[in-house]
Amino acid sequence: MKSHFEPGIRIRIIKAWQASYAHAICFKTGDHVKCEKTDSDWPGWTWCSSQDGRSCWAPQILLQVEDEDHALFLDDYCSAELTVTPNEILQIRKEVMGWCWVVNEKGEQGWVPGFCLDKER
Repeated sequence: MKSHFEPGIRIRIIKAWQASYAHAICFKTGDHVKCEKTDSDWPGWTWCSSQDGRSCWAPQILLQVEDEDHALFLDDYCSAELTVTPNEILQIRKEVMGWCWVVNEKGEQGWVPGFCLDKER
């Protein structure tokens, strides 16, 4: 998937987003997970469960498939989403499979879908 937002640029929120999950799950490089399903609305994302039973969506490009149902993380990953409102200004840290990891002016960080963002003018 082509990147639309370069790391470091400031963007403006054009559509509100409410974080989908109250608690984030974070993984470290090398953590093993069970891969349970893919997301038809967000191609490239897989529902993963940790060894302690916690689950979240994770980008497939960060996973190395071990067998049909298991993978390991190739990089650190946190599932935190950020609730945002229109006209809020954020800074892009990275973009992965249609979602951007952003930081707001309060220093809060998380994922926001790309369709909520517009480059600041």
